[in-house]
Amino acid sequence: MRLVYVMACLFAALPAFAGVELRGAWLKPSTHGLSGVISMDLLNTTDEDIELVGAEISASRRIFLQQTELGAFGRRSLRPVSHIKIPAQSFVTLEENGLHIMLQGVKDALMVGVEVPVTLLFKNAPAQIVRIPVLGRAPDERDM
Repeated sequence: MRLVYVMACLFAALPAFAGVELRGAWLKPSTHGLSGVISMDLLNTTDEDIELVGAEISASRRIFLQQTELGAFGRRSLRPVSHIKIPAQSFVTLEENGLHIMLQGVKDALMVGVEVPVTLLFKNAPAQIVRIPVLGRAPDERDM
């Protein structure tokens, strides 16, 4: 009986950590061997900060979190980041010219209309398996 009570308490606590919602997630089309970028808004509906620490995707040889920065003379530089903080009761936008999820060495062509399964990994929230569409352009509010 005590085990049932403990399990019930644990499951009751899960929604507090499961509060990451995705909005407008999409992948740009890409060809075999090249790179790709996953863009989206990540909304944290909890009262605690959550960190995105990685992602898993079978469609790419390597995947990592990255920051695009504008340097001198408007030159773009890319640097890996260890995590992306999603503030409590707020959101963060992942996009090509800022923080994003980078795919390197795409295994098969990512064609418009395909949905790619991706597992998002969080430090202090459960992993989420999502299907992200490959689109020819960023979705706007009419598409959501």
